[in-house]
Amino acid sequence: MKDLQPTVYRDGATICILEGGDPETGDFGCGSTMEEAMAAFQDSYEKSKENSL
Repeated sequence: MKDLQPTVYRDGATICILEGGDPETGDFGCGSTMEEAMAAFQDSYEKSKENSL
């Protein structure tokens, strides 16, 4: 399994998590809380893994 080392940053009041080059090609999630951002990131990660099969 790949070890993830995503970048976590704020964009105004929004918390974003990015793994990969950019939000268009990497795994990406944002939310108003860390929990929301993590849930959105996990959804993105799981969808990208489904698409790579």
